[in-house]
Amino acid sequence: MRRLLALFVVLLAIAAVVWVAIYFVKKSPHVDAEVPASARRLVDGLFTYEKGHFAFNVPADWQEVMPASSPGGLSGAEFEIRRADHGCAVQYVRTLRSLTSIPPLKQISWAERLFTDLDNTQFDSDWWILASDAPAGVQFSDYERQPLAGEMRIVGHPDDADAFEEYRRFFVLYQADGQSVPDVCDAQFSEMLKSFRWVYVETSLTAESSGVLYARQYFQKPLRILFKSDGGNPMEVIQYQDNAYAGNISVHRNKIFLIAKSGILGIDPFSKEPIAAAPMPKDESIIDYLFLGDELFHIAAPDPVCMDMGRCSVSLYRGSLQGMTKVASSVKGNAIIGYDPQEDALYMRSGYGDAGCFNSTITRYSFKESKAEEALSVGGCYGEEGFDSELKKLNDFLDRFKPQMQVVQHIDVEGGKLIAPKRALQDGGTASIRFMPN
Repeated sequence: MRRLLALFVVLLAIAAVVWVAIYFVKKSPHVDAEVPASARRLVDGLFTYEKGHFAFNVPADWQEVMPASSPGGLSGAEFEIRRADHGCAVQYVRTLRSLTSIPPLKQISWAERLFTDLDNTQFDSDWWILASDAPAGVQFSDYERQPLAGEMRIVGHPDDADAFEEYRRFFVLYQADGQSVPDVCDAQFSEMLKSFRWVYVETSLTAESSGVLYARQYFQKPLRILFKSDGGNPMEVIQYQDNAYAGNISVHRNKIFLIAKSGILGIDPFSKEPIAAAPMPKDESIIDYLFLGDELFHIAAPDPVCMDMGRCSVSLYRGSLQGMTKVASSVKGNAIIGYDPQEDALYMRSGYGDAGCFNSTITRYSFKESKAEEALSVGGCYGEEGFDSELKKLNDFLDRFKPQMQVVQHIDVEGGKLIAPKRALQDGGTASIRFMPN
C-alpha cells in the first residue's frame, strides 16, 4: 500500500511539472533562438528580405530570432525580430485570410498612418485582439489607443499580391508574454516602417533573355521596369526617378516609352540607351501620345488636372523622333484613341465615368482640313433605358483602333525582342502597358 501511495505521489509530481511546462509554453510560445549567421538577414542595422524584395532599418536593441507560433491565432510567420529587454516582437506573416476576419479578430482602434521616407509608400495599420481574449464590453475607440493584454498592431503589406486570394501578408507588432505592447516598441516599429524601401537585384536583358517584362510603381516613385525569367525571381531592368507616371507606359519597336517631367522619354531595355522622344512643350504638359509607324502624335494641356475632370482643351502635336510640330490648339480631348490613315485624322476621347454612369465624347481632328469636330457623343447610367446601346456604340467605335494600341499587363521577352504577351504573369500590382505594334 505504501508503495502504491509513493508511486501515486511521484506520478502526481510528474503531472504537475508537465502541466506547468505546458502552461508556460502556451504563455511564452516564442524562444529567442538567434538565427545562424549564414542565414541572418539583419546586418548592420538593415534587415533585407530578398524573397519579398524589401528592406528596412532596425534599431540596435532589436535582433533577428527564429519565428515560432504567431500571436492572435495567426499563422505563416516568415521572419521575426525581437527587442529582448521589453519582450516586444515584429513578425512578417503570410496568413490565411479567414484568420484575419471579424471574428476571429476584434478591431480595437486605428493606429498611425505612415509614409516612407524614400518613396512615400503608404502604410495603414490598426490595433486588433483575438475576439475570445477581448475584455467584456470593449468597444472600437477610433484613433484613441486602449492598451490591452494580447493586442496586436497589424500593418498590411503595401503591395499585397495575395490581397484578393486566400492569403494575406502583414507585419504584426505584439508582446511575446501576451501583455500590452510598450509605447517605446510601438514608436520604434513606426520608425522601421518609415525606413521601408523596395530592393530588387539589377539585371540587363540580352538576346538570350526569356520571360516577361512589366512595370510597377508603389505610390509616387520610383517607377520600375522589372523582368521575370521563366521560373525566376523579379529583377530590375530600369528605374525612373524623373516623376515618371506608370499610367502611360508604351512599347513600340522594341523600345519602352513613357511621359516624365521632361517629356516623352524612351529607352532600349537591352542596351539601356536613352531616347529623347519629345520634349515637354513650354507652359504645357503632355498627357497622352501615340506611335504609329515612324510617326508620333501627342496632346498637351496647360494644366493636367483637367484629366481628373474629364474635360481637357489641348494642343495637338505631330512629328517623329526627329522633331514635333504643333498643328492645333483648343482641341477637346483627354486621350488619343487612334489615327485613321485614309482620313488623315486623329481621334481623341474625353469624358468621365462614376457610380455606374458615364459620358464620353469622341473628337475627330482632320489634318487635311485643319479642323476638329465631334464624331460621337454617348452616355448613360447603369439600369437606365438605352444604357447598353450607348455603351455598345462607344465600344464599337473604340474597337476600330485596337490594332494600333493593345493594353496589356506585361510584355513577353523572346529572342531579343519585346512581343505581345502569350505567357501568364502571376504577380499583383502591375501597371498597364500599351503595346503599339507598328
